[in-house]
Amino acid sequence: DVASSGVNIIFVDINLPRMDGFEFADLYQESFPELRSRVRLYMLSGSINPADRVRAEQHPAISGFFEKPLPAGALTTM
Repeated sequence: DVASSGVNIIFVDINLPRMDGFEFADLYQESFPELRSRVRLYMLSGSINPADRVRAEQHPAISGFFEKPLPAGALTTM
């Protein structure tokens, strides 16, 4: 259970097998509003489409967008 696990960051990729990262973000926003104040959701993707970054930045449940590979030190700036 994420609520009691001590997890405070979730990374999702735009391209996931069962649902894409945006579908996950929608579900997270709708189903777990109580977690959003302490568990941040980040989009991690190899997409070079600028529209994906804009969409992620505009999504209320997504705290940030990172391109793959995740740069060294990126986790220390969150």
